[in-house]
Amino acid sequence: MKAHPLKWTEHQPPNESSHYDHVTSQTPIGIFCIEWKSWKEYDSYCLTFDGDFVDALPTLEEAKARAGKFILDKLLELAPLVLLEEKDRIHISDRIALQQKGHPLEETLSFWLYGTTEK
Repeated sequence: MKAHPLKWTEHQPPNESSHYDHVTSQTPIGIFCIEWKSWKEYDSYCLTFDGDFVDALPTLEEAKARAGKFILDKLLELAPLVLLEEKDRIHISDRIALQQKGHPLEETLSFWLYGTTEK
């Protein structure tokens, strides 16, 4: 089983939503945007989450990886507050039991968010 990876748009040139080249990823709790100035020979890739600056990194791949770490950290922070429909909700005692049985927290978070895990 594994957590769902972030899905990114194809490269977008500057447009009405961004003055720079960019890619975005919609998540259940917000939108990531990575922007860069393609006309510069060496530019950093600026990662934002819902418009707030997260980090600037040297490559697009590193910016995407940083987004994955950011969302996992955010989900760990929000995990006690995650509320799904009653049929999908995992109660605190169930979370503890899953972790004690060796299920990684990332898999449990995937179930909380999506109601399923991947094998």
